[in-house]
Amino acid sequence: MDTTITSPTQGYSAKNFLKFLLPSLAGAFLFLFPLTVDESINIPLGIMIGSIESVIEPVGMILVSLAVLLSTALTLINKLWKPAGLRKHSLWNTLFDGAPIFTALKLGASLLVLLLIIQPEGSFFEMIIHEDTGLLMMELGTTLFATFLVVTFALPLIADYGLMDFTGNMFRRFINPLFRLPGRSAVDLVSSWIGGNAAGILVTIRQYEAGFYSRREAVTIATMFSVVSLPFCLIIANTLNVGYLFIPLYTILILVGILSTIIMVRIPPLSRIEDSNHNGLPRKSAEEVPENVSAVKWGLKCAVENAEKAGGAKDVLAGGFKDSLDLILNVIPAVLSIGTIGLVLAEYTPLFDWISIPFVYYLQVLGVQEAAAAAPTMLVGFTDMFLPAIIGSGIEAVETRLIIAIVSLVQIVYLSEMAAVLLSSSIPVKLRDLAAIFLVKTIIAIPITVFLVRLAGFAGLIG
Repeated sequence: MDTTITSPTQGYSAKNFLKFLLPSLAGAFLFLFPLTVDESINIPLGIMIGSIESVIEPVGMILVSLAVLLSTALTLINKLWKPAGLRKHSLWNTLFDGAPIFTALKLGASLLVLLLIIQPEGSFFEMIIHEDTGLLMMELGTTLFATFLVVTFALPLIADYGLMDFTGNMFRRFINPLFRLPGRSAVDLVSSWIGGNAAGILVTIRQYEAGFYSRREAVTIATMFSVVSLPFCLIIANTLNVGYLFIPLYTILILVGILSTIIMVRIPPLSRIEDSNHNGLPRKSAEEVPENVSAVKWGLKCAVENAEKAGGAKDVLAGGFKDSLDLILNVIPAVLSIGTIGLVLAEYTPLFDWISIPFVYYLQVLGVQEAAAAAPTMLVGFTDMFLPAIIGSGIEAVETRLIIAIVSLVQIVYLSEMAAVLLSSSIPVKLRDLAAIFLVKTIIAIPITVFLVRLAGFAGLIG
């Protein structure tokens, strides 16, 4: 019996086709299939993460603390004593031989853990361990712990078995002209949109390391496409008391996101980032469809060929275990340190009041009500995605609160989570780059948001 399936250029066996189809269907279900649970939309992967988080919640901070202290101790041993036997192993070097900045971030995270344990008195220590700074970051650390445990084992299903190759050929004709990106980035966008930016960021990092994204593409996708999940958008809307306007809010948010990204990819700083690949890897994308071949057939051929090279279940488990260790022991300490510093600056210093002064005049020129009160919310989101909603909740003007909600959600670059994960990843990007991207996107997004909110008001969509 002939089990060969004929493609436009060559045949492939039914076995190889199934090796693409079954994992890809499972991955698509986990990452992309929307489910309604407790009146909110989520994906199966998000539900799994939530379940794991609820299970470990009683001991979540203990697990995070142990991970941070263990990682710091072993990193110091590696740096100071340089154990020759252990340094021969690639996993040991991956986990404990990072750049000096990451050693410093681990030390900072360990200091935070120790302060939370000791609970010393004094205003200085209170700043660090307050429920809105260090303690908040530890709670986020528990969420990331659960996320990394689940996502690292599920990522290969969408990244390694052909799903992104197939979708890349489907969406390239739309995504490439608009955003100067490969079509496969559509999977990153949908993963983030439904399930949260942590899932989207991890997909992007994996694709960059595999050679499918250049440095410019990876940074663009991470900072433009890794949006917060739909349920979190509703939380922000409710915090700003505009939840009853969620449909026009979310519609405007999508439009602002698309329009601002179309502009951003064509101007600095994104346009000046090199199109170099990770460790000099050759470009792996195969989205250029040959003449007289349909995008579907070519995408299927590329997907099956890529799936054929992928490993089996044992490789997925081994890779997931290694990646989860790397993320838990390296990324979580960095997130805790960077996020805590940012939140302390936002909560206990006038820094954002000072640097937001130009935005007072910018908002006044655009006719935004209560511009002086709204201006700090335009920049404080760089530290944490929730702060603009907290600060802006006391503003009386509904239109202004709606503008704050949309701008804060479209900014994407948040030090307390997304930016910290990106900075500690293999994608070469610096803090100043992220700050510049955040600032430029904010400047672009504000007038677009104001215009669309006013247009919705004239149309009677906003009461």
